[in-house]
Amino acid sequence: MTATPFLFAVLGGLANGTFPIFIKTAAVVHAQLHPVIFQLYKSSCVALLGLALVAAHAFAFEFTWWGVASAGTWVPAGLCTIVAVPRIGVGSAMLTAASVSSWCSFLVFWLAFDEEVRTHTLRPGGAPVVLAPVFMFGSMLGMGGLVAAQHLRLKSRCSEESKPLTPDESSGTIGTELESSSHDSDEASLSRDGLVAARLTKRVQKRALTALVGFGAAIFGGFLSAAQYGLVTLGRRVSTAGSGERFNPLGSWMLSFGGGALGFSLASVALAAASSRSHGTPSPALKLRSVGVHGAAAGTLWCVGNLFNTLAVVQGGNAIVMPLSMVTTLIASGAWSLLWYREVRGTAAVAWAAAACWTAFMSVLLAMEKA
Repeated sequence: MTATPFLFAVLGGLANGTFPIFIKTAAVVHAQLHPVIFQLYKSSCVALLGLALVAAHAFAFEFTWWGVASAGTWVPAGLCTIVAVPRIGVGSAMLTAASVSSWCSFLVFWLAFDEEVRTHTLRPGGAPVVLAPVFMFGSMLGMGGLVAAQHLRLKSRCSEESKPLTPDESSGTIGTELESSSHDSDEASLSRDGLVAARLTKRVQKRALTALVGFGAAIFGGFLSAAQYGLVTLGRRVSTAGSGERFNPLGSWMLSFGGGALGFSLASVALAAASSRSHGTPSPALKLRSVGVHGAAAGTLWCVGNLFNTLAVVQGGNAIVMPLSMVTTLIASGAWSLLWYREVRGTAAVAWAAAACWTAFMSVLLAMEKA
């Protein structure tokens, strides 16, 4: 196999590791944009790209339901990313989704679809051994290190917030609560530190629940991402001869995929609006002036990433190429997380970077196991 699929995978990973930063920009956070609206911006960009590519081929278009099916997994995967990033950060969200997608892609398409991997002979005359599962397990260990770094970050933040109150803070609401309870000897015996500890416990519990939702969304998004690109391989295998144009990522495939994505996104917006009306809350709004540029930027970058990843899968298969793309996504999103948003700092940042490097190294070794 040539180096071209690997180059496509790297370029796709870089784009996919960069587009999530627009989910967390100040304008988007301040606007409190509904996830289905941000996803609609992305889907619109994909549909426009597909239309432009087909137009460039003199409108030679062959529709395929496989593209629509692939879009049916991408839209909820995108919603998972939009939910996860504000809760656990760009780096952790993308890393979790990329790792899960990488493992699923490798296992399913190696074991179920018989994509070949390299074997090694550890000693002369010995039986051939497949080392790819070892490298995959190594990347799992790295993932565990990244989770531990996230835990270290949470402990550090809790430690900072549990510092003794300043005189100004002591005269605030906590002091008022103590004064209001002075008539009861038991309540009066409560210390100011005790109230602080109780509030800190509630805050930690709330953050833990938020992180749980974020990681859960990222994990589910990883499964869906693997399914999205898996449908490309599956569709090509079961389709009849002569259907090459249907799977052309520079033509018909992108329009089938983009049209399906736009349809699913519009349906999501309609469902969200109906749910809002039933609960008496405002319906999701486009807020084009405040976040339109951010949504378009995220959609454009995702289009670039999707285009290169699809080309990589078509030319190199799913089992090895996609893990390489995912680890590139990991590095790019990690760099944005550490250097731009500074989501992890101090000792936790060192631990996170070390675990990320280990995970990247294992994933690259896994990528080299293509037969």
